[in-house]
Amino acid sequence: MECTNPQVALLSDFEVYHFMSDKGLLAPIDGKDKNARRKEPKSLMYLRREVGYYFEKINKAAPNWTEDQVVAFMRAIQPYKLYKGEKLRLLNVRPKNLVSLLLCVDEADERYTPDQQAEMLRILEEMLPVPDIEEDDEDMAVDPAGDESMIVDED
Repeated sequence: MECTNPQVALLSDFEVYHFMSDKGLLAPIDGKDKNARRKEPKSLMYLRREVGYYFEKINKAAPNWTEDQVVAFMRAIQPYKLYKGEKLRLLNVRPKNLVSLLLCVDEADERYTPDQQAEMLRILEEMLPVPDIEEDDEDMAVDPAGDESMIVDED
């Protein structure tokens, strides 16, 4: 088998989350079958752990959006004629301020007026809300592999 086009499309965090949850890849392994972990390839276990950590600790918003919200967002930003990669960055990063927006959109300060930039931020805030979830500082200090050497001393 030969791969003729290795990069046909890019996926948003929203799409990755829903694909993996639909396939049951984000669900924890049932503890009843002790041989379940042996049957699962190590690379899949690593992928499940890393993606699960990402959506649990880093990007808590994407799992809470609906497909209708994402489609409405894409329609709302259509007049700005953003490139596909810029739309994807806006969806994944979901900038909350002008500086973050300028990092997501190439040459935004030259292509768009300050009012248009503010409007893009308003669209993001309205269409893709971030859930009010309290962050646990201790959890954020540990890396996904569980390496506690990454914890920062607050002394």
